[in-house]
Amino acid sequence: LYTALRPVSDALGKTIESLAAENAENTALLVRNDLERALFLKRFMLAAFVVGVLAALAMTAAISKSITRPLATVVDLLARLRNGDISGDAPESLLSRGDEIGALAGALHDVTSDLRMQIAAIKEAASSLAAASAQILASVSEVAASSEETAVAVVETTATREELRTSAEMTSKKSRD
Repeated sequence: LYTALRPVSDALGKTIESLAAENAENTALLVRNDLERALFLKRFMLAAFVVGVLAALAMTAAISKSITRPLATVVDLLARLRNGDISGDAPESLLSRGDEIGALAGALHDVTSDLRMQIAAIKEAASSLAAASAQILASVSEVAASSEETAVAVVETTATREELRTSAEMTSKKSRD
């Protein structure tokens, strides 16, 4: 029996060894493939992280520029207003924005327009005041001239009255004599 089972046992042992070797090769191949895939995924994740960070930085820079440039324009307009220059106006690109910067630009536009209207009204009032002052000056000059004429007439009247009095006194003296 042993001799009859030995070749079967040897064949079965070789088959098991062959299967074990093949299994070890397959396992090694799977492990190698999994390690390669893990390395690829690790590199992919690192690259995705770097791209994400760069995209976040680019978005931050873009958002920052979209805020700081318009604010710099508004600050420049306010500085010009502070120095008395009301000719500047908020650009249409800022006025048409629907955010807080657009609201700020709109308020600045309204303030500038109101200042222009107030200055125009003050100029108009100053012109009216100057015209009224000129009329008052002309009236005062006329009154002064009339007063001068009146003073001359009073002096003449006083002199005439004095002459009349002197003449009346002389006539009265002559008639007593």
